Amino acid sequence: MFAQINHIAIISHQYPLLEKYYQVLFGLRSAQKSWDPAAAPTVGDGRVGLQILPRRDGYVGGLDHFGLLVDSIDVVL
Repeated sequence: MFAQINHIAIISHQYPLLEKYYQVLFGLRSAQKSWDPAAAPTVGDGRVGLQILPRRDGYVGGLDHFGLLVDSIDVVL
């Protein structure tokens, strides 16, 4: 496989609710050992991780960034 998505980060002011939403909708598991209301929750299926970043003033909610895992950086460059 040439490349695959490894990580996705989104921004939302409802990050605790979205953590539960994605757990129920897609069966994702929480990556945190303990719950911290100020931390950005991370959920995943063991292959792809989804981090839900708290929205701060001046930031727009939605897709923030994503990470790809590639077989060869030389091919990408």
